Amino acid sequence: MMKLMNISKMMPLLALMGFSLFLMQCNGQQRDVTMNDENGFEQERDEMLNDMEELRDDMDEQLDELESRLDEEGEEADEQTQQAYEELTDQRAELANSMREVENATEQNWDQVRNRANNVMNDAENTFRDWQDSLEDAWEDIEEDVEDEYEDVEDDLDS
Repeated sequence: MMKLMNISKMMPLLALMGFSLFLMQCNGQQRDVTMNDENGFEQERDEMLNDMEELRDDMDEQLDELESRLDEEGEEADEQTQQAYEELTDQRAELANSMREVENATEQNWDQVRNRANNVMNDAENTFRDWQDSLEDAWEDIEEDVEDEYEDVEDDLDS
């Protein structure tokens, strides 16, 4: 029973780690592609939308994990997890708005829309990284506490 609780406490940490790998991969890619032909705008817009959809899907997965953790812990949920959930939810909403702008962009306003979309994506990635670092530390502390409690229960049973 205690091992199942320990595993369930680790799921959000694993999801954070997976999302961080995605962000590292995306961060290494340059999003600004120059338009070489008349279809360049549409191709660039489609590529940006694909990147944004992938980021949105990863954010949704992370938000689901955080929401699950908050539901599981109820009133005992730590403030840090709640704050991370709220900030990531806000970033996700900004990303969705930016995606609509990209979808509706024209060749005439593309430079401005692209710049705003890049800023939104970078902000979302930075917010995630900031929360990842702080939540990782907090969840490692929780994991250690759970392991200590498990060992105490085992010791009590052995006595």
